[in-house]
Amino acid sequence: MTTTTLDSALPLAAHESRVGASSAALRPWRALLPSTGQVMGTETWQGLRARFLAARVERTAEAGRPIVLGDASHPYEVLPGRRDLLERLGAFRGLTVRIVSRGGAAALDDLDRLAHLDREHVVAVDLHLPAAATLPTPSHLEVARQLSARGLTVHLVLPVAAAACRLAPILREAHAAGIHDVALAPSAPSAAHQRLDRLRFEAGFPHPLPTRG
Repeated sequence: MTTTTLDSALPLAAHESRVGASSAALRPWRALLPSTGQVMGTETWQGLRARFLAARVERTAEAGRPIVLGDASHPYEVLPGRRDLLERLGAFRGLTVRIVSRGGAAALDDLDRLAHLDREHVVAVDLHLPAAATLPTPSHLEVARQLSARGLTVHLVLPVAAAACRLAPILREAHAAGIHDVALAPSAPSAAHQRLDRLRFEAGFPHPLPTRG
């Protein structure tokens, strides 16, 4: 029987995180499944895919882990079938769903869907900056403001290069935009994380959670 991995086979790409892991440490769901279109008895590939997704979501939720869509290398923007997946997650209740976005454009495009999903789940957006950006621009902060205004929890993830910049003004702007919290990329030196932690608390982070729904 021809086999393939879930990541390459399914147009419903999803990831689960280790307990307490950062977005950089996410591991993709992987399983050996029949090739697309193959019939297993009377069950089509589409039916198998739906059953596998449902079982995986249930196990992840029961373990108290979030459903994470994307990671730093393959963000939400490039996930195939992401809107279909949001609709499928709508059939569940009480999940924690994290969107790992690069720049936030796709999350903003799907804002109505994410806000609707947030009525039955807790939806958070990890907002990573584009590769060319060191600090958030006014447009990035505006994306965060719009997401937060609709009840989504927004985390701003700064690149390693940001550690060498003056962060206090950026943190004040991020707080004003309704961003829940700010972090450096996990690969930043520990001293940089410690410095940011001190500045975060001084700036009032973590920000109160937005009103949901």
